[in-house]
Amino acid sequence: MVAIERAGELAALLALLEREGRAVHRLAPSPAARPPTPGEEEAYREGRLRAHLYDASVRLFGAGRLVLDWAAGPWSGNGSDGAAGNGHGPGGTGNGHAPGVAAGTVVGLLDGGGFCLGLGRVQAVHDDRVAVATRVTRRDVAGLRVGDFRVAEDGSPL
Repeated sequence: MVAIERAGELAALLALLEREGRAVHRLAPSPAARPPTPGEEEAYREGRLRAHLYDASVRLFGAGRLVLDWAAGPWSGNGSDGAAGNGHGPGGTGNGHAPGVAAGTVVGLLDGGGFCLGLGRVQAVHDDRVAVATRVTRRDVAGLRVGDFRVAEDGSPL
């Protein structure tokens, strides 16, 4: 185990590892190391999102797969074709419609256990269907976790 610490902030964890017989090597961080500024963090996140959405394909999902309220925990969808939804997720619309979801909204594509497989961008909402641009190709997408921000097609914030 190699640990980089400034002022002993990992001491308790490293002591536990050493008691279990693990070899621990402590290093001080470079004096040039510093936390990123808020602007640097924002630019980094925007760049990663742009890269994630680059060359995305549009997939259609039933609007009933939208998860608008995550308070009830993970859930399971009803199919693996990525098209028909059952709306029985926590806060899922249940009626096959997509209230308040606009083009540009970022969504997480979830498997049946609530694990995020990747991100997508809502391209359009049509009555009972949601078109999502994503690089996720798996067919076991069980839900779309609706995010609280929107981006343009190039991934820049709206």
